[in-house]
Amino acid sequence: MLHSEPSRGDYTTVTTVPLGDPLDLPEPFDFTLDTAELVEQVFRMARRVGRGPEDVPRLRACPRCR
Repeated sequence: MLHSEPSRGDYTTVTTVPLGDPLDLPEPFDFTLDTAELVEQVFRMARRVGRGPEDVPRLRACPRCR
């Protein structure tokens, strides 16, 4: 989820993509964030503490994360 276009102390735009899909970041960043890489990082961290993807609710709901 990306909040953008701030105005009067709030954000006017919220963009969401499914976990594992790319997320386009607007200027000043102006690049696409590959959230699939974030999924891999979560898997690695979970494994370090003896957990698997089934222990992370958002990963269980992600079809690309299995």
